[in-house]
Amino acid sequence: MTEWRTLSSPELVELVGRLRALEWSWRLADADQVATELGWQIERARPVAVVLDTGFGPGSGRIRGYDGVATEIEARVTSYTTDDDAGRDRTRAAFAEMTAALSAEFGAPTKRIPGAAPRVRWAGPATTTVLRDSGVSVALHLMTNEALAREDRAEELEQQELL
Repeated sequence: MTEWRTLSSPELVELVGRLRALEWSWRLADADQVATELGWQIERARPVAVVLDTGFGPGSGRIRGYDGVATEIEARVTSYTTDDDAGRDRTRAAFAEMTAALSAEFGAPTKRIPGAAPRVRWAGPATTTVLRDSGVSVALHLMTNEALAREDRAEELEQQELL
């Protein structure tokens, strides 16, 4: 395993501020504007996603969408760790520290979703900032509220075993 790396609290707060302030078309064809503005590298562009290197290695970020319209910007904010108790402890600690830093800057999360892969959200008028702990890394997402509502509905149906 490579050395464990995370964004510092000031770096994370700056990234979230820049993501939330982005003014762009939300078209996948214009993903290069986002990459340039954030200093990220485009690795490949597909009809439903643009794969990025955000500074945490190949595939460390994505801009996802549907029918040419972007719905989500994702960036890992830690490197990957081991898939074991020690790794999960590492991501939980980073997730807690990052949640505290974002809360201090942007206010209390508007929603907390506990569980094996916890998430915290800061809702905005058109997009929501989401911090997720997968257990092997922590990622930051900026999602359109419509996409997030679809994701929530799918999770709800899955929990009811209707999907």
